[in-house]
Order: sequence, then structure tokens, then C-alpha cells
Amino acid sequence: MVHARIEETIFYPALENADETRDITLEAFEEHRLVKQLLGELQSMGKDEEEWTAKFTVLKENIEHHVEEEEGEMFTKARKVLSEEDAETLGTRMEKARNEQLKAAAAR
Repeated sequence: MVHARIEETIFYPALENADETRDITLEAFEEHRLVKQLLGELQSMGKDEEEWTAKFTVLKENIEHHVEEEEGEMFTKARKVLSEEDAETLGTRMEKARNEQLKAAAAR
């Protein structure tokens, strides 16, 4: 969830208004929404329920697709949209947010 939150609040907003990255960014937001929905459904089900394994498989496949698309198409397009300075600044912001969120989660 930390990873998704950082992407949704820092990385994707930096890309969603550029023509080259708008469609893939909107798709990524939707993929995150679907993953969260499936996680919620899995948490409310017993692992012994017949549908649990099917939902888990769909979740796994969606995450694998999302990662492939991000690491391939999205990152390639992001390099075209962001300057080196912008990319460096985003990376720093994302790392700081990650550390803060992990620290807050550990304190709970």
C-alpha cells in the first residue's frame, strides 16, 4: 500500500497531464483501484472459500501486468516527458515519502 500511495500522490500526478503519458497513467490509477478492491475482498473471505484462490489468481495476474507495463511502457514514456532534474526531484520526493510512511507504519 505504501508503494501504491506514493505512485498515486507523487509519480502519477507528474505524468497524467502530458499527452504522451496521460492514457497509461489513467490506466495505472484504475489498476491500483482494482488491486485495492481485490485485496479488500480477499481479506473479507476465508481462505477455504472456493472463490478465494480464483480472486487471488486474478490479483496476481493484474499486479504482474501492472509491473510489466510500468517498467516497460510507462517508464519509457516518463523519460520523454520528465527532464533529468524533474526525475531526480520526483525520485527524492518518493524516497522521502516512502521512508516517512514506513516509519509511521512501524510506529502503529
